[in-house]
Amino acid sequence: MGIWWNGTPGALLGWKPLKVVLRTRTTGEVLWEQLWPSNANWLSPSVFYPLNGVPDWVEYAELWSEGLLLVRSGPFGMVNVQLYSTQSTPSEEFIVLDEPKVPMSPAWVSVLRYSCVWARYLRSEVTVADTLTSRLWENGIFVYSPAFAGYTTNHSDYGEVFHLKAFMDQPSLRGQCNDLSDFLCVLMASVGVSARSQRTYSISEFYTGDGDDDGRGWQILTHVIDPAGSEVSVGRKLFVYHQFVTIYGGVWEPSFGFGNSNPPNLSLGWARDSEYKQALVDLFYHYESFDLVEVLRTDAPGNPWAPMPMVGFTPDVSTNNVP
Repeated sequence: MGIWWNGTPGALLGWKPLKVVLRTRTTGEVLWEQLWPSNANWLSPSVFYPLNGVPDWVEYAELWSEGLLLVRSGPFGMVNVQLYSTQSTPSEEFIVLDEPKVPMSPAWVSVLRYSCVWARYLRSEVTVADTLTSRLWENGIFVYSPAFAGYTTNHSDYGEVFHLKAFMDQPSLRGQCNDLSDFLCVLMASVGVSARSQRTYSISEFYTGDGDDDGRGWQILTHVIDPAGSEVSVGRKLFVYHQFVTIYGGVWEPSFGFGNSNPPNLSLGWARDSEYKQALVDLFYHYESFDLVEVLRTDAPGNPWAPMPMVGFTPDVSTNNVP
C-alpha cells in the first residue's frame, strides 16, 4: 500500500507527505497514522511512498494525507514550498479478505460499499458468508409475483445473466430468489469468497401452471418461511422452484428464514441435501398433462430434488437494463 503525487511535469520538484491517515469511512475511527521522518529528504515527483499495512479484517476505510510540495512557479522559475491536504477529499479504500473472485474481478465499487460495511471487522470466509447472508435477509425484499419479472435473463441449467446495475439502481434491494441469491454471490465474491447460485432442480422440471410449455413438472410446497422484507407474508408457500447460494455443499439462504421464531432461523451453511432440504420443502407436487398426479415427501423415492448444476453456477453480471 502506498501513495504518490502526480504534479504538472516540470513544475513539481519534490514532495513530503508529513502525515498520512487511514480511518474507517463509517465511524471515522483512526486505524493508523504514519508521520514523515524528520530527517528524510524530499521525494522526487511520482515516487511511490510506501505505507503501513492494512488491517487483517474486512473494512470500508478512507485515506488522506497532508504535507509539503516543492514547486517551481512564476515567470522567473522561483521555487516555493506549498502546503497540501487531501483530508476533505479522501480516497475510498476497500479492505477485503482476498482477491475479488469472478464475477467481481475487478469488483464494483457500488458492491464493495455494501459488502465492506456489512462485513466490517470479520476475518474468515465463514463469518463473512454468514454475516452477508444475514444482512441481505435483513435489508433485502423478497418478491414473488407473476407481475414482477426480476433482474435475471438468459436462464439455463448452467447459469443466467444478472442485471446487477439495474438491480442496484432500485430504491431498495428488491427481487426474486434469483436476484437475491445472485446478489449474495456478488457480495461474497467482492471480498474474496467464492460462492455459487443453484436451483432445486432442472429448468426442464419446472411446472409453471396453465401456461407451461409441456404441461408437466414439479412444484414445491414449503414449510413455514419468513421472507426478507414485508411484501410476502410469513407462512407456507407454493413455488415453481427455488434458487439459493451454495459453497461446498452448504447453503446460505438470503431470501427467507425458517420457522415461526423471531428472528427466524437462517440457513448459514446448512447441509444442502439434508438439513436445508428438510427445512425448505414439505411436499413436492408432480404434474402431468396439466393435472396433479402425485404428491411426495422429501424422503420419498422419485422426488425431484437434484440441485442444478451439480456444483452451482457463477452468474454473469451486466450493466444493461433488463430487456
